[in-house]
Amino acid sequence: MRGATTVYYAGAAGADTFPGFKKYVIDVSATRIKAFLHIARQGQLNADIGELTDLRYADVDRAVEICDQYKQDIVGVKIRMTRGLVGENGREGLKRARAVCEATGLPLMLHPNESPLSLAEMLGQMQAGDILTHCFHRSETGVLDKDGRVRPEARKAVEQGVLFDVGHGAGSFSFEVAEEAMRQGLRPGTISSDLYRYIYMQETLIDVALF
Repeated sequence: MRGATTVYYAGAAGADTFPGFKKYVIDVSATRIKAFLHIARQGQLNADIGELTDLRYADVDRAVEICDQYKQDIVGVKIRMTRGLVGENGREGLKRARAVCEATGLPLMLHPNESPLSLAEMLGQMQAGDILTHCFHRSETGVLDKDGRVRPEARKAVEQGVLFDVGHGAGSFSFEVAEEAMRQGLRPGTISSDLYRYIYMQETLIDVALF
């Protein structure tokens, strides 16, 4: 992160953990940090725990309260839609994340890898200014179909103003997929890094590097 004046922390903290993140990370950092709030109250505690497998943690009212309380720090709402993280609650979890965005006027950041929902259904819930992160990967919910063609729903989403973010990391990114998508005219809107496995909380730091 050398040389970055501002970083965006993409959703490891939820409504119950954000006050601690604010006190012990944001307030003591020399680099300016803005954050996306995870729709799950506990945020991302452990790679083995699916944060939305229990819908009680997807508390819309509490998330809205924290977004209002920390409006100088929170710039969006995050949801990870991976099957193991949402269980049977993907559709309802996404609905609740969208409700927080509607109540606060904040954009949604969505992680689509290996989701029980199709990419078309997830993108159908996204609006201009929202961010689809970790989208250049080989899972069935990536931007390329089984024949290696850019999915029409991905092109439509870009035309409607949804930002496609790289989310670079060994588990969520394929150079081959990104190169093929770009050859077909689908370019990412932002380049970001994805740090995981080496720390207890997952995080994505976006340098606001626009193409």
